[in-house]
Amino acid sequence: MEEVAFNLQPRAYAFAPTQEDVAAAFTDITNILRPPRKKGRGYRSAGLDDVTRIRLEGMRMFLAAYIRLETDRPGHQGNWTEASNTAVTMRCESKHHSRKLRAWTRSFINDQKEIPENRYGRGSKSAIDDEDLAQEIHLHLQQIGKYIKAEDIAQYCAKPEILARLKRTKTISLATARRWLEKMGYRWRK
Repeated sequence: MEEVAFNLQPRAYAFAPTQEDVAAAFTDITNILRPPRKKGRGYRSAGLDDVTRIRLEGMRMFLAAYIRLETDRPGHQGNWTEASNTAVTMRCESKHHSRKLRAWTRSFINDQKEIPENRYGRGSKSAIDDEDLAQEIHLHLQQIGKYIKAEDIAQYCAKPEILARLKRTKTISLATARRWLEKMGYRWRK
């Protein structure tokens, strides 16, 4: 019987970067992680968030392992992958992270400005960031009087013209209304 393999897509083989490119990238990453002071000994803060710093440290560890393997077994096929697997094993990461490490490092070697940055939490923007909407809500709350509730914003946003503007079919939740009040500078007490 003939075996059939499903979902196997042929991948183009990409050769590992040259030893000179890897050494230059290792030095560049080291300088990003530990920038030297302008005067005197020591280092200054890199100013990186934790996720970006951890990713760069992983890339640096991967490049160090690759340099060591290339020194021990020059030109051996599989050193690139083995070095990334070694780095993720030492960092207690998954095999998937090994593949990401190789991709981040390869793109950094091609362009030193390509740093794997932290993109968590930057995907969406709140509707209250629209200054016109915030101003309208603020005016509405002023009309209500001195004592307002989060429900007042939710009821205001339930109007058909506001729902259309927000591109929603139902009004905002009370939790969202509270966040909007806080973002607009209101304080409240129970």
